[in-house]
Amino acid sequence: MRTSVPILSLALLAGCGLEQGAPLGLEELGYLPCSDPWECGPGRFCNPDGFCAAECRHSGDCALLGQPEAVCTTLGRCVAATRPRACQGHAECGFGGLCQGRCASSGALCAEDAECPWPGEGCLASCAAPCGLDDDCLGLGEGLDCTPLGLCLPPGWERWVSPAALPPLDCRRDSQCQALGWGHACDCATEEDGRCAPGQTGRCVEDPGDLLPGAGPAGRPAHAFEGTWGMRLNMAMVTLGLPLLQRQTTNASNLILVKLRHQAGDRLELTEKLCDLGMTNFSDSGEPPSDLIHVTIPATFLAALPLVRRSVELPSAGAGAPWRSDQSLEVRGAALTAPALDPLPDRADFEADPRDPRFLDQDEDGRVGMTTLTDGVLRGEIYVVQRVRLALDGRVVDGDRVQGLVRLVTEEKLISSSKRELVYDIQTSVHPEPERTHFRMQRLDEAASCADLVREAGRAASWLHPLERLP
Repeated sequence: MRTSVPILSLALLAGCGLEQGAPLGLEELGYLPCSDPWECGPGRFCNPDGFCAAECRHSGDCALLGQPEAVCTTLGRCVAATRPRACQGHAECGFGGLCQGRCASSGALCAEDAECPWPGEGCLASCAAPCGLDDDCLGLGEGLDCTPLGLCLPPGWERWVSPAALPPLDCRRDSQCQALGWGHACDCATEEDGRCAPGQTGRCVEDPGDLLPGAGPAGRPAHAFEGTWGMRLNMAMVTLGLPLLQRQTTNASNLILVKLRHQAGDRLELTEKLCDLGMTNFSDSGEPPSDLIHVTIPATFLAALPLVRRSVELPSAGAGAPWRSDQSLEVRGAALTAPALDPLPDRADFEADPRDPRFLDQDEDGRVGMTTLTDGVLRGEIYVVQRVRLALDGRVVDGDRVQGLVRLVTEEKLISSSKRELVYDIQTSVHPEPERTHFRMQRLDEAASCADLVREAGRAASWLHPLERLP
């Protein structure tokens, strides 16, 4: 975890009467360098000099610093609570700021005119106000909450900032801490399912056991692939039955932090942490897609997911060697006695008995199943259960890269929603063009975090940058 040391008073440093040796640089004094607004961890911000810093714990501290009208944000920064300022795009709100508003006709969430679903529709937006508490957002607009970004924003802000960019504030299970990289765990007392005991939360701490190499013999080809990798896994989906649309095609683009461990023989064990899941509509023709309806995956959804494990037999490591995994199985939002065989509970089951024990509030938001957000001309929360069966079928490119197709079977049931007009019967399937559903893997630094992975994948020249089809 990237956290800063307490800030030393320059006045105290200047008060020293004797100087010996060369002055130490900021990094040598323990200040951590930074480049992203939110990478410094809880209660810290990236200052204009490019180092993690903290100015306050609450707004009263800002008054002591001569800023009585300032708000102490969740990032530990004193920011003046100014009147809303109109904007078109996030760049107009400065480093660490976001532009947020609503489209004039549809009411969709937007930061600029181009994000509105109807042609010619304008985005009425202003720079998001700073906050440290939900109370700081009162009276600033409907549905605004104080987010981990230190800004008052509506649900769906994850459309603009990946949750992977935010170090976890606290934890309920080890998998949440592994967003900081392998070698981290949650320090609470856990139960059999790996979660903290009821009513408890913990803090993420270092756990170097996760970084230990496997016991497999060093002479085997698989041994050379041990380490931390990043994976871009693209699922191209087709949805039928949506209101206003006969057919919608969507890319579910997963960024996954992967730990590869060679335990025995030619077998590699893969442990996967889902860092980011972006949903983007596309058209088969390559024309601009319809964004009348689009889905955002909230941070609480990602934080609730357990690690996924699979294995690969790799008797050869040369270019073109097969990279085929066994099939993983993941059920989301439901607890089944036989996860692979039992049918998923559906809306009829929920309406007949909302307390049906098969339904699981996995993301712990007080709603059945897993919550996703829909925006555009139809806006609100949708509560779903899902089952995902997935296997990798690719080839080695070289010692640092792998790519291939994904054998995918998905099921999804829409159980309920925050608005009646969002409850509809849909059919979702994998896109018939197999090269649209693919994966790419790249070796990363051993200590890489989810935030590091997102930054790497965001580079246009990166092996992990999004592809429409596998070449």
